[in-house]
Amino acid sequence: MAASETTAFLISNAFFQLSRNPPVLQRLRDEVNSLGPSKAVELDFERLSSMKYLRDVLNETLRLHPIFSQMFRVALRDTKLPLGGGPNGTSPVYVREGTVLATSFYTLHRLPSIWGSDAADFKPERWYTFKPNPWEYVPFGGGSRACVGQQKALMEASYVIVRVLQEYSHIESRDGREWEGHVQMTSKSANGCKLSLTKN
Repeated sequence: MAASETTAFLISNAFFQLSRNPPVLQRLRDEVNSLGPSKAVELDFERLSSMKYLRDVLNETLRLHPIFSQMFRVALRDTKLPLGGGPNGTSPVYVREGTVLATSFYTLHRLPSIWGSDAADFKPERWYTFKPNPWEYVPFGGGSRACVGQQKALMEASYVIVRVLQEYSHIESRDGREWEGHVQMTSKSANGCKLSLTKN
């Protein structure tokens, strides 16, 4: 999975959203400009990690467009899940050996019961105050099988986005279509990310 251009998909999805949300783009540009002149700025791990709004933009991008939008598991023996059964979803669920279990992170990340009535909107500001509970936001999986490349992917995406915003004064979408997913092992935009960039 790590060789499936996952970081490139994240960067593409981020620019897709930024090009269609000018106030978000301007706010991120302000944060980038606060670093100082581009040629004098060393974009190391600490500096990129300190960019709160950039992290919020990436979190919101991964929420709406998780690279791994679904997961399937097969029960190797009779077992039970601790929650999910009964009228309130708080009782155990019996799972017979051989049962295929499907999880949709795409659906989870858009549930109004978790994210609010604006769950379908690209809104990085939601991350200022909202902190999802464990297993409500899992773009990199979780537990012992969480993606080991999480920090690497976020740093690479952060670096590319900051450098692009330092070099180009204007970013505009050149595609009127809504985001459409293409799902294989990973999920990506079926139509790519068509942009117009204006050099500083």
